[in-house]
Amino acid sequence: RQNIQDLASVVGATERLLRAELAKQAEQLRSEIESDRAKASHTTAELVRVTCTNAEVRQRLQDAENKMQDRALELSTVKLSLAAFVKDMQASIRESEQRQRDGAA
Repeated sequence: RQNIQDLASVVGATERLLRAELAKQAEQLRSEIESDRAKASHTTAELVRVTCTNAEVRQRLQDAENKMQDRALELSTVKLSLAAFVKDMQASIRESEQRQRDGAA
């Protein structure tokens, strides 16, 4: 009878140790899962932030390219106007020089 009680006591102690170890490992797994979940959430937030920043940079670049195209068009228009003005001035100078020659002759 004493051996049965000793055996039951050993079995009970072993069971308690195994349950405690199982509870410890389960808590460690929960902790690791929660940590991984927090990391994934942080990574997702960073990805969203980077994606938004990337889209913003892309939009700013597109706006800058559009402005450059507008400025290039304006510059071309100014160059054409300046060329026409110079041509008119050269013609006026030639006419003036011709009149002076005609008047001197």
